Amino acid sequence: MARNHIWGALLAGGLAAASAPGAIAADLPAYPIKAPPAAQAFNWSGLYVGGHAGYAWSGKDWFVSTMFGPRLQSHVDVDGALAGGQIGFNQQFGHLVLGVEGELAWTGLRGSSFMPFGPFSLTFADRADWLATVTGRAGFAVDRWLVYVRTGAAWARERHSEVEVTPVGTLALDATQTRAGWIVGGGVEWAFTASWSVRLAYDYIDFGQRRIDLTGTFAGNPLLLTYDIQQKVQLATVGVNYRFWQGPASSGSMAPLTAAFNWTGLYIGGHIGHGWGRKSWDVDVAPSYRVSGILGGGQLGFNAQHGQMVFGVEGDVSAANIDGSTTFLTSSINPNDTTNTLSSRIDWLGTMTGRLGFAVDRWLVYSKVGAAWAHERHAIAASLPGSAAALDGREWRSGFTAGGGIEVALLDQWSLKAEYDYVNFGKSGVALTGAFAGAGGPLPVGPISAAELIRQDLHLVKLGVNYHFNSAAPTVIAKY
Repeated sequence: MARNHIWGALLAGGLAAASAPGAIAADLPAYPIKAPPAAQAFNWSGLYVGGHAGYAWSGKDWFVSTMFGPRLQSHVDVDGALAGGQIGFNQQFGHLVLGVEGELAWTGLRGSSFMPFGPFSLTFADRADWLATVTGRAGFAVDRWLVYVRTGAAWARERHSEVEVTPVGTLALDATQTRAGWIVGGGVEWAFTASWSVRLAYDYIDFGQRRIDLTGTFAGNPLLLTYDIQQKVQLATVGVNYRFWQGPASSGSMAPLTAAFNWTGLYIGGHIGHGWGRKSWDVDVAPSYRVSGILGGGQLGFNAQHGQMVFGVEGDVSAANIDGSTTFLTSSINPNDTTNTLSSRIDWLGTMTGRLGFAVDRWLVYSKVGAAWAHERHAIAASLPGSAAALDGREWRSGFTAGGGIEVALLDQWSLKAEYDYVNFGKSGVALTGAFAGAGGPLPVGPISAAELIRQDLHLVKLGVNYHFNSAAPTVIAKY
């Protein structure tokens, strides 16, 4: 009987304790609970080395001094592959990455221009054996992605030569020089492991106009000719970097990246549009003329969003049919009027730009600036009683572009954009070759060549669509 009272008391006490959990919790000692560690964004700080390979192209203008001032003697298009290595150091401050980098590359950059004139001919040739750069870099990082720009100094080791064939002998001259200039460019880099990253970059190098003396012999006698050679180079490279160690954590805090729509990530798309502008030949009596036409192509880019600011890089290429011509009369050859027709056509356009935009949810307003190039065809047709001359030539031109646009994300991964761009190619030379035709006229029958300076600018309007590989969910990097 007593045993039953004991078990009843224990059961009653247990029920009472179960009905008062707060009392038990209050009597237990308090132990701190450690939060799980925060995920760390990738740290770009530290020393790195790597290699790169790519393609380079350029146009060289040879000028000779005359009593009337500099005159274009020849234009030489050069291009070729390049490969080399780089070493650099980055330091990250929040999303900002600052660094310095040095590069050295072997190049196969070379080209020549053949200019016949009856029984005479001139051949101008250029080559670059190596390129070197030292640049400062500034970039914007979002975890393992880095978008950067850079600028600094550049050097090249070059060789120049001229061969002139005449009925009485051959003249051969050459010279070697190391040229210095400046470089500006940018790219995007992705760290696919803790130590390895891959990058895609574009650079523009301007070596300015430099005087050089070419030496050689003619009929056994020493000879020296002086030219002013203008040089600009464009590079497109892909590279890989290895980081020996990562530096200390960035001193800046990683502020939250929040937005209703996330523009960060890689995208690809297409566009169509219309272009117009003016051509001016460096000929006193030749009027400038309008060129216009359609274009269409594709673009590839990468955006990095920080709050409502969107930083990015973009490259695009377009097939085009932008052309025009002018016809005028001149009496510079003989008393009879000569009918002259100048014509031009742009069949390819390309740009590599940096972008800066402001996002409001699915709307993005942006500006862009960078480098541009075009492939063009030019022709001269001249006719007078009994004779005619026809010359043509092709060239790659380089210049700069600036513009802006507006983009709206219609779906989670699709966006539509409208854009305007201004392109200025400045003044550069083109080599033209052809022939005289027509017996009995004042001009001889046979091959002919010329080098002309042509100035070009363009206005472009484009409509495009982009596919974004990232999801539309906002990217948030929490601050700890």
